[in-house]
Amino acid sequence: MTICRTMFLSSIFLLSACGSDSDSAVTVAEQVLPQGQFSLAISDSPMDGVSHVGMVMGELVMTDAEGVIHRHDLQDMAFNLLDFQGLDSHLVVDNIDLPLGQYHDAYVTIQQGDGNDGCYVEDGQGRHGLYVDNGQLPVSDFEIVADQHISITMEIDLYRGLSYQQGEL
Repeated sequence: MTICRTMFLSSIFLLSACGSDSDSAVTVAEQVLPQGQFSLAISDSPMDGVSHVGMVMGELVMTDAEGVIHRHDLQDMAFNLLDFQGLDSHLVVDNIDLPLGQYHDAYVTIQQGDGNDGCYVEDGQGRHGLYVDNGQLPVSDFEIVADQHISITMEIDLYRGLSYQQGEL
């Protein structure tokens, strides 16, 4: 009996029954809730007259059905969006584990551009800062199902969204 108490005091993460002949010991690993995997890629439609679209992404933010906000750091991921047009896509997150359920209000934050830092567009007239409303690119709502993988490709369609205001894009 003394040995059992000593083991209990020295390890609070191991849960077992002392003196029981049963093999029904419960471990912390068995109590983990089921999860599913999520991947997000990004693509754009072809553009004329633009040589480079620099994207800088900060984090993926999602809200689950209980209102809990989940954040995934993208570590200021930088890439040229023009390298990923049509069926080609850039993998933003791959197989991240998420609790089961519905997710809404999902978006990717981007670093607003000023022409020197952050997102930008290069065309025949130079480099222009790229500004996105609220600094967020929306991701469609989705559902995570146990032991399944959901993969979404976000189509930017920057060509339709570009506007020229006061000498900048």
